[in-house]
Amino acid sequence: MDKKGNVLIVDDEPGMCWILETALTDEGYQVTAVDNATEAITSAENNVYDVVFIDAKLPDANGLLIARQFLNQYSKMKLVVMSGYYSSKKDLKNTEVDYEKVAFFLGKPFDFQEVYQMLDKLITRE
Repeated sequence: MDKKGNVLIVDDEPGMCWILETALTDEGYQVTAVDNATEAITSAENNVYDVVFIDAKLPDANGLLIARQFLNQYSKMKLVVMSGYYSSKKDLKNTEVDYEKVAFFLGKPFDFQEVYQMLDKLITRE
C-alpha cells in the first residue's frame, strides 16, 4: 500500500497517541507519535511532515506555542490542534497561536471518520 502522507502526533496521553497512530497507520499514513514538546521539535527538525496533530496542553510546554513555532518554521506543514480544553477553532482566537493558520481543530473526543476525511482534504490540497 502506498503511503498517503507523513503525520506527526504530539499528545501526552499515551492512549491517544496509540489509537491515532494505529488508526492512521492502518489507513496508509506514515505516522510518528511523541508525548512531549521536546520530542516533537526534534522530530520536526529531522523529518518532513505533511500534517501535525498537536495537543493544546503538553506537560513540558504550551502546545499552542509549539504550534506557533511549527507554523512559522515549516510553511508547508498543516497543523491540527487537538484539545479537550478548547471546544472550537474560534476558541484559539485570543491564544498564542494564529488560529487562522491552524488547518483544523479537533475537540476531544472525536470521530475517526472526521479525521480521515480531514486528512484526505489536507494532504490532497498540496
